[in-house]
Amino acid sequence: MSFVMMIGYFFYRLIKEETANIDTIIVIIFSILVLVVFYFVWERYSYLKFLENNVSNNGIILGKWLVNVTNKTITKTKASCYIEYQWQCVKSIEKGKDCIYIFVDEMVALVFPLSQIPNGLESYLYQRFDEIKSG
Repeated sequence: MSFVMMIGYFFYRLIKEETANIDTIIVIIFSILVLVVFYFVWERYSYLKFLENNVSNNGIILGKWLVNVTNKTITKTKASCYIEYQWQCVKSIEKGKDCIYIFVDEMVALVFPLSQIPNGLESYLYQRFDEIKSG
């Protein structure tokens, strides 16, 4: 709001005096620069606070989950939430260098680090996925 008032005052001075003196121009330019710097600092601070509150190890996205794989569902459990996926929701299963990705959407995947997968689970995931997709 103050930015709009400054611009309005600047144009008022231009119209009233028909010329702007250098002092007025310097004050307005300095004020605009201060507002721009304040805006970017505030945006950065807000973004970091958002990440701290929503993407921490205790948040809903990252952290340790208890995963249970059954014939009907894949469930993820955490103290703050419970998510259940039906096998019919699984679009694909892909294996990377260090993880297995179970895609439940084009851009959403369950990530299983290979180092934490029990023996036999990897083959079971592929077998169950093939059973669901084939019929």
